[in-house]
Amino acid sequence: MAQEAAHEAVIGAHSVREAVERVGLLVGMEDPIVGEALAVLEGLPRAIDAALLAALKSSLERRIPVSLEWEEGEVMGLRMKEVGDGAGRVDIVVITPHGRHFVRS
Repeated sequence: MAQEAAHEAVIGAHSVREAVERVGLLVGMEDPIVGEALAVLEGLPRAIDAALLAALKSSLERRIPVSLEWEEGEVMGLRMKEVGDGAGRVDIVVITPHGRHFVRS
């Protein structure tokens, strides 16, 4: 997806899940992976979802790269840092239990 289209998709989103779906980040992935990813995104606490979405929007508006990683942990959390002088990048680590814990059988 072109950068402008991704920018518009994320800027218009009201949640991280909506942004991921609008950008099409999970397109082409295997169904179980998509199911787990969407379940995790749906299970994000509001504060984490809002902070993550705000960081993504800010980075896109300023046209700086984002490094997004997932880390397995018992408690949901979020670590963010901006590297450089505002023209560097934003490093984001989303911490959640494994996705299988969120999928209802």
